[in-house]
Amino acid sequence: MKKKLIYAAVVSAMLAGCGGSDDNKGDTSSYLDYLLTGSNAVRPSALAARASDGTLKFSTETADLSNPVSAMSTLDGWSTTQAIQIVPVTSSGIQVQAPAAAEFAASVAPLYLLELSFDSAALRPNGVKKVLTYGVDFVVAASAGKLNLVPLKPLNPSSYYMIVATDSLKDSSGNAVKAGNDYGNYKNNVGSNAQEQTINGLIALQEGLFKAATGVSTDHVIFSDWFGTQSGADVLVAVKGAAASVLKSPTLDAAVLWKQDAKGNTSLPGTYTLSVTGNNPFLTQLDAEQFLPQEQKDAIATAFGPGAPLNPIAQATKVYTGTVKLPYFLASPATAGSWDKAKTQSWHGAIPSLYAIANALKATDSEVIAGLVGAGVDPALLATLIADPTRQAELLAEASKLIGVTLTSGGKPLDAEQNIGRFNPLPMLEEVQSVPMRIFAATADLKTITDVIIYQHGVTSVKENAYALALGQIGAGLQAPTPKNVAVVVIDHPLHGERGFALSGSMATVTTSENPTPYLNLSYLTVARDNLKQSVADLLGLRLAVGLANAKGALGVAGVKVHFLGHSLGAISGTNLLAVANQPIGNAQADALFKFDTGGLAMPGGGIAPLLLNSPTFGPTIKMGVLTSGSAELKAGFTAYAPNCKTAVPTCFVNEFLPSLSTTQQAAAASTLQSYSFAAQSVLDSADPINLGRGIQSSFPLFATEIVGDGALSLSDQVIPNSIASAPLGGTEPLFKVLALQPLTATGAASHNAARFVAGGHSSLLAPDENFDPSGDVTTEMQSQFASFFMSGGTAVKVTNGSLLKQ
Repeated sequence: MKKKLIYAAVVSAMLAGCGGSDDNKGDTSSYLDYLLTGSNAVRPSALAARASDGTLKFSTETADLSNPVSAMSTLDGWSTTQAIQIVPVTSSGIQVQAPAAAEFAASVAPLYLLELSFDSAALRPNGVKKVLTYGVDFVVAASAGKLNLVPLKPLNPSSYYMIVATDSLKDSSGNAVKAGNDYGNYKNNVGSNAQEQTINGLIALQEGLFKAATGVSTDHVIFSDWFGTQSGADVLVAVKGAAASVLKSPTLDAAVLWKQDAKGNTSLPGTYTLSVTGNNPFLTQLDAEQFLPQEQKDAIATAFGPGAPLNPIAQATKVYTGTVKLPYFLASPATAGSWDKAKTQSWHGAIPSLYAIANALKATDSEVIAGLVGAGVDPALLATLIADPTRQAELLAEASKLIGVTLTSGGKPLDAEQNIGRFNPLPMLEEVQSVPMRIFAATADLKTITDVIIYQHGVTSVKENAYALALGQIGAGLQAPTPKNVAVVVIDHPLHGERGFALSGSMATVTTSENPTPYLNLSYLTVARDNLKQSVADLLGLRLAVGLANAKGALGVAGVKVHFLGHSLGAISGTNLLAVANQPIGNAQADALFKFDTGGLAMPGGGIAPLLLNSPTFGPTIKMGVLTSGSAELKAGFTAYAPNCKTAVPTCFVNEFLPSLSTTQQAAAASTLQSYSFAAQSVLDSADPINLGRGIQSSFPLFATEIVGDGALSLSDQVIPNSIASAPLGGTEPLFKVLALQPLTATGAASHNAARFVAGGHSSLLAPDENFDPSGDVTTEMQSQFASFFMSGGTAVKVTNGSLLKQ
């Protein structure tokens, strides 16, 4: 890694400020814009500058992270899922449309996308790993005057890709598109200064690699560029590694790693420990829950009351109350001073950027070297570990000595911002929280539990929703051929329910359907991303706490099986959890404590930004917020229009008001939403299951469900779209494809499968959908399918009503 970082820094320094015009003056031919100016200023490119900490750098960025471009400036690379843009420049009335599929079968295709290999000794790309295939790996679409190479599969994280355009690309007049003057000049002239010589060398390198991989002469090349993608699970893997290191303390004192005094709600000793404080009968505790709406409590009490099939299970089940102590890496009112400040602050790295350190060591910066030695770090060893991606656990151990240390260079902090990412993967600890927890079990002795199901709820929901499904899972265990004693363990997502309320003592920090913004903080994209990462970190911590409680004989028999079930947001975070939890870290004890035996995902999705923007439930509200916050004119126009609305305000804004605008205004609104989606997804990529899901092995027992509707009377999922025509990596189906799940249509062996329901709604896992499943058949079937999967050890699913499944 070290040499890759140095090379990127050299290129960044040489090309900083590279601008100017790419006009083909006096020429009416169509050509491709090369330099990063105007509408071409923000695109994946080797010309794009890098900040000293290794993050992206833009001329328009500010310190205000509510600016989406500024949020992107904290990233360690470009998006793995978003379109790669190139900008044609044409005469009036002329356009460059997306080439037809048949054109990509020609001996010289119009556009190419290639994955590169990197020579760490020569400090440059040295070959082509793969020439990506049109229609399989990517497609090309034209939009707002740009050509977009749209990935159909996520690009690999922390990797290099190259875009090449040839003279087979035609404009609407049928003429070949040409190279821009600047590209042609840089290509054909060595240059008279360092910047020109660097760009000439880049182009020669790019075109040489392209020719070697495809056999296409460089005479055909009119544009080439390459870029690096951002990291994937690096931060969450580091969180897991940090948790494992806390095991070294006999008292599980997080200060052994974080080297700081207690902050926030609790002290650091006893991190990752469960504490059970009491228990009550199921129906008694249900009645006492304060964060479950009364109508839901009444419905659950009726469903499991006297005479109901599961009433005997309800009578036998106890609800244990308690807490689990978990590290919290988000800002809170206690650490930031107020909620208004906390909601603007994302995760920060606990150490200085390894990118900056690597380049300081390369430059033999004596001040940085002295700082490393003073912190007990061996500079030579650190340099070796940074350069070797196979030794990440050792790197984390050595780098963790720098927690709380400020390295300086030239008398100034080497890394003042400490942006979180692959160059600084270990997050700064804000506080250790005692997170409220519930355990459902039909036993008076938790030591007798044979199977633990960790359940995670959806966005705007609460942990207490588990009352609606726990009895079905417990009953399935008791009725199994070999009876099993099941416990369902639940906590809230951050900023939800009892846990969110505890942050401020008010509903301002609680995510609800009326106020989803505490968690879905799309005004501060890096915070929205890190809220999701905190959810995963919490689940990793809860799994570790369950493992430690089992090791102490407090929860479960020896060899207890641990399963995961997530719904909606819980399934999104759960996909990331399963990808990281079962990934070996070179410590057998820790690996066993984190390991899940099976996983269940109810109505998950990937491509979070387009998923939300195209969600029938969330999309209108988000679109209205994005457009009105950025345009006083639109806001005033809608205020005047609002009395005419025939539907709810957000729906009216999207479906009534926007269509009433001029063609020019509608195009501007569409462009704004497209730009926002690009920035939002770029920021969310490292927390998105569409990227992290590939970390789940195909051999891992995994079962998922989706609501697809019947195409007539029953609609598909109205919260998380099945798929999105304009966003190939957004929705449930693209995630299922990444996870390589096979269709389930009937009872039988099933170890890596998905069931698609033709009826029901997004919340059918928990309760009947009043419109598309009033009888509750889908809810019963879905719960029993997950139960049969877990109780079979992830080898089979029992289908009772096959008519509910897509065949």
